[in-house]
Amino acid sequence: MSIVYKVHYKTKIMTKKDIMNHIWHKLSAIGQAPTSFYNYEDFYKDMLELQKRLRKELETETVLKRIMTESQVKNEIALRDADYVSDLVKSVTGLNIFKNTRKIDYVEARSLFYIIMKHDYQATYVAIRDYMKSKGKSCDHSTVLHSVREYDIYKHYTPQLEEWREMILNKIVKERL
Repeated sequence: MSIVYKVHYKTKIMTKKDIMNHIWHKLSAIGQAPTSFYNYEDFYKDMLELQKRLRKELETETVLKRIMTESQVKNEIALRDADYVSDLVKSVTGLNIFKNTRKIDYVEARSLFYIIMKHDYQATYVAIRDYMKSKGKSCDHSTVLHSVREYDIYKHYTPQLEEWREMILNKIVKERL
């Protein structure tokens, strides 16, 4: 019996004995291999039993560990506050940033929101895009990227943007204390 087994993007065809040997050596390297000798068939049965138990635990959600990257953690934090920040932007500018329009006032207000989420909350462009889409605004990550890059031009022609940004950030900091 042969099994196709993927290792680091390379596909190898391994027999059941090869797989068990590989697992045995991996377990030995970390000191987890069984101390008493028994054959590969028993070892294979034990591995299958362990696999079944783990699947059952995961199905019943008794074991649920979520490993997150640093950017995923930052995105979680940013998206928790995204509603609050968007409400602050709306209250300061008087514009609904989720309205599907290209009027310059709305573009600048969205840019203000994007710059706060990207620079102050370190959210990724994709996370910001997903948030905007969840609120009904047609948006792409490249739209967010372009808007963040153009923020300096927007604030040159509308100096209030930087004042509004400072007001919003000060309000967020005051409420955190």
